[in-house]
Amino acid sequence: MKLEFLEKEHVNVSESYCKIGVAYFDQGKYDKALDMYLKSLEINRKIDAKHPDTAALYGNIANIYIKQGKYDDALSMNSKALEVQLEKLGDNHPSVATTYSNTGQIYDHQGKYNDAISMYNKSLEIELKQLGDCHPSIATTYGNIASVYLNQSKYDDALSMYNKSLEIKKSQLDENHPSIATTYNNIGFVYDKQKKYDEALSMYDKASQVYLKTLGNNHPNTALSFRNQAHVHYRKSNYDQAILFYEKSITSLSNLYGESHPQIARAKEKITQCNNQKQKNRKAAAIPQTSKMIHLPIQNDKINQSLIINLSTSTSEGNFCICMQNRNLSAIQYLHKVFLCIDNENDLICKNITQYARQKKN
Repeated sequence: MKLEFLEKEHVNVSESYCKIGVAYFDQGKYDKALDMYLKSLEINRKIDAKHPDTAALYGNIANIYIKQGKYDDALSMNSKALEVQLEKLGDNHPSVATTYSNTGQIYDHQGKYNDAISMYNKSLEIELKQLGDCHPSIATTYGNIASVYLNQSKYDDALSMYNKSLEIKKSQLDENHPSIATTYNNIGFVYDKQKKYDEALSMYDKASQVYLKTLGNNHPNTALSFRNQAHVHYRKSNYDQAILFYEKSITSLSNLYGESHPQIARAKEKITQCNNQKQKNRKAAAIPQTSKMIHLPIQNDKINQSLIINLSTSTSEGNFCICMQNRNLSAIQYLHKVFLCIDNENDLICKNITQYARQKKN
């Protein structure tokens, strides 16, 4: 009786650790989630190392390793989970399908696309038998297959699979479920690759609206949706909008990880690129206009013989001083038009005007 009571208490503690781990995982706090899962696993292995709940914990830990990019560790955990599941649950249990699917995801990340498709097809076969055509797990598998097609640059095939996934999710889940937002985001990424930028922005915006409602501003998925929108605006040369969304992404990531996260540095670098492009565009727009003004014909050519110009500029204040030995009204009016076009920070324009003035002097 005492041992049974102790085990029951241990099971309850293990379940509590696991539930806390799930909560941390959903919040994107993967290190804390891993700590909780490992505590739960330690208890479960003492009670029954071959229990399906122990296998489920292996799978949960594998999912964290996937998020962290530790794919070999994830494969090891999935292998342990599958061994227990096949022994205790049989070949056609939905949990076995889930483990096949997770293993396929790892192979996809490793670039082993044929192995990934093989795992996903094993998963899909079990799911269709056990769950029917419209179960959310099948939607997930369609999405995973789409991911492989995307990595193989088979964009139309990827789009077809993502739309199948979205159709099932919309029929089974709340319209603001984060899983639906993830599919919106994935479809947007396909459109982005196809350079269908307006369609991509529409999907990314739908994703971010759902993430904000369900996960809040300080979640990795929300930050990702902001960054994706910023990238598309950058490609469309909408630099102000790009900066806006990069800044939103930085805010989310800073609240999550602090200021030293690599993605924050990359976002700041992109903002710098946006500002540089804006400056280049302003200068490019100013130069042709000024050049055109410089080459306007002067009706009275006699001014060329008498015009002596001493042109000095102050770039900090934008002041121009024109001294003319022979004040000619046409020349003054002409130069006034030219100076109206000047970006006083553009040295090239000032040099062009100075050169022109010297030519007129000679």
